[in-house]
Amino acid sequence: MTLATANVVLRIFYAPIRGTYEIVSFLGALVIAFALGYTQKRKDNIIVDILTERFPERLARLVDTFAYLVMTIFFSIVTWQVFVWGAKIWRTGELSETLKVIYHPFILAVDSASGC
Repeated sequence: MTLATANVVLRIFYAPIRGTYEIVSFLGALVIAFALGYTQKRKDNIIVDILTERFPERLARLVDTFAYLVMTIFFSIVTWQVFVWGAKIWRTGELSETLKVIYHPFILAVDSASGC
């Protein structure tokens, strides 16, 4: 946040910080991925149960089980595809556009967070 704010202020004086967008994007991806993984692991996420709160307990559990199964399949596919993408970036040696830093570690870190 400090970096983004400093960049905005320095733009007024025509001296923006080079690569701010990349750094903020990489760090934002890490923070969001690890926060989502941590929240899911602790089961602190908000479950919208407007529909299921009126169901009998057994049916509500069945619907929750089905929802968790669907989410598990979906996020397993997402994790696999993010890993494939990260491995491809690693093999090709692709660098970020502005700062020319390797960024496959950020991709693989996000992948490891999604596998929590």
